[in-house]
Amino acid sequence: MKIRHGFVSNSSSSSFIISNEKFKTVRSLATYMIKQKIKESRSEGDMDEYINYDKEYIKHLQNIDENDSVSFPSCNYDTYIKKVGDCYLVATCNNTDWNLYEYSTNLSENAKEALQKLKNLYPKGSDDRKEIKYILEGERDEFSSFGKDYYDLNKEIVGVETYDYCENHGFDNRYNYHLWDTQKYGKICLDCSPYLKRKDKLEALNKISENEE
Repeated sequence: MKIRHGFVSNSSSSSFIISNEKFKTVRSLATYMIKQKIKESRSEGDMDEYINYDKEYIKHLQNIDENDSVSFPSCNYDTYIKKVGDCYLVATCNNTDWNLYEYSTNLSENAKEALQKLKNLYPKGSDDRKEIKYILEGERDEFSSFGKDYYDLNKEIVGVETYDYCENHGFDNRYNYHLWDTQKYGKICLDCSPYLKRKDKLEALNKISENEE
């Protein structure tokens, strides 16, 4: 069995396996990575606006369980972190120096067992099942995220962005109205979703109520 060890990159994408010896939770690993992103942004003189977004992502980590899978924006490719057994699978962009080389590892037996259990949850022939198979067998130099249980720290929703366009918007030169495949609502447009509109309306009403008190 061939297991890829360490950081491997192709174009701007990158993937690696991280030991839980240093990072006890997904939250601690995600916080570390976002702080590395902030550090690099400051060194390159990026606008405070982008740095403030990253600071908000760290705050949003408190909204979920410390070991929930998470995703957040990072240069050309979003970053995805999932805990499997005693390891973390990270699919990300190599345009940021994450400074994680010393914590990179191979899949442990515990992680392999956890991945095998996850694989059995997906239908045969599905892309998610195939992706887990590739990770277990080391058939490719890189791996991608799988499943739709990632809490997106930017959109604050559990799901993954797809390449399908919203029929109400299509392709807009200013925005890509991609549908999101969510655990709770299936495929939705974050702009059109009735649930999200109700949520925004409720938040607005609560703000008005608070101001009137």
